[in-house]
Amino acid sequence: IEDLKDKIRKFSSLYGIEIELKLLKGNVITEVSRISKYYNLLIIGGRKNVKNNWFTPYPPYYLLHKSKCTSLLICTEK
Repeated sequence: IEDLKDKIRKFSSLYGIEIELKLLKGNVITEVSRISKYYNLLIIGGRKNVKNNWFTPYPPYYLLHKSKCTSLLICTEK
């Protein structure tokens, strides 16, 4: 986690902005939807062509539907 935090801090320093990092515990969808009402934009990363059904849910898609703010899903090939 610390390595990821360092990468985010270095990236944000390029633009002269500070990115607030929060480590949440519990169900990802529940926790993100709970705190999303305090923000204006939620950016979610995901992958294209991922199987998503009742038995194998893909969290980024559910985050889009459950968030209480504007959401942007950025998909990559791999």
